[in-house]
Amino acid sequence: MSRLGPRRKAVVGQAHRFFWQPADGYPDVAPTLTVRFAAADVAVVLAAVRASDPITAVAADRRQLTTSSGTLGAALRGLISDYGGQAWLDGAGDFQGPVRVLRLISTAANSSVLELAEPLPHGVNVVGTWALRWNLWSGQIAAGDVGAAVQRGVRWSIPWTRRQGTDLPGEVVQDQGFLDIVRSPFATGLTDVRLETLGPGLARMVPGGQSSWAPQRDMALEELEAILAERLPATRYPDQLLGPQCQLAHALLTAAMVLRGHAALGTDRAAAALAYSEQADAEIERILRRPTWIDLDEDGVVDAGETDIDQTAAADLVGGFFGGEDSDFESDDFPAFARDGKH
Repeated sequence: MSRLGPRRKAVVGQAHRFFWQPADGYPDVAPTLTVRFAAADVAVVLAAVRASDPITAVAADRRQLTTSSGTLGAALRGLISDYGGQAWLDGAGDFQGPVRVLRLISTAANSSVLELAEPLPHGVNVVGTWALRWNLWSGQIAAGDVGAAVQRGVRWSIPWTRRQGTDLPGEVVQDQGFLDIVRSPFATGLTDVRLETLGPGLARMVPGGQSSWAPQRDMALEELEAILAERLPATRYPDQLLGPQCQLAHALLTAAMVLRGHAALGTDRAAAALAYSEQADAEIERILRRPTWIDLDEDGVVDAGETDIDQTAAADLVGGFFGGEDSDFESDDFPAFARDGKH
């Protein structure tokens, strides 16, 4: 499940914290999220996770920013991480661009020093009013609006105006996607520790500016969900599966993604990445041939006929999970590979 992607997951009956980050630029005013539920549209005004910090100096290394915000520390907890720290450095006519705060170097009553994940692309001279505008936004969708029933494909949209200064008219942009209301968002429980058990050398390959493989694990989880969604019948979804049974496939896809990234930088990793991808494909086939549990009625309860389902014997089953007079689920709903091990 992506935290910032176009397709999000909320849990039935629970308030949902919606995060958003503009792909390019900074909003002129706080944007409004609109979620088009079946009952009614719900509007939520988004707020930046932190108010802007004034910048008084940029060091010669172009990585350290001095702010006059005063003592920082606990205020930045959660922002400075593999997902946090996203900001826009607004230097009026001298500099405009995205940055990511990596860590807090020092803090005092009158000023604090922040370090960026990457240096600014060119030298700058701070003159006039500069601001570090934190560019991660959020708002909460109330539990009553989320509702008590599973819903899929609820459209959300965020129209916003890109801040461009007085000489260039504001440009209206619209981000949009879908929100799925589910019993349990698909998750495998994969951690860096488990991932590095598969490939011990991966621990030494974490790129600069990251403290873990969390971004790659999340991207690989999106890839895994897409593969499962493609191979499951149209009426079944990855979040109906027991996610932890897919942990090895998730690890293999993550390792492949990491190695493809290194191959793109010129290192000889392409063959190893392909091998991991092929192993992941075989593991996904194995899972779908006999899933541990499929929550067919999406009630979050393990019911009779929902566990230890042998799909290879689907053609011989009558009146059970794969069809029959009392079932709305036909064996032909599963692709051929799920019945005979081929695709």
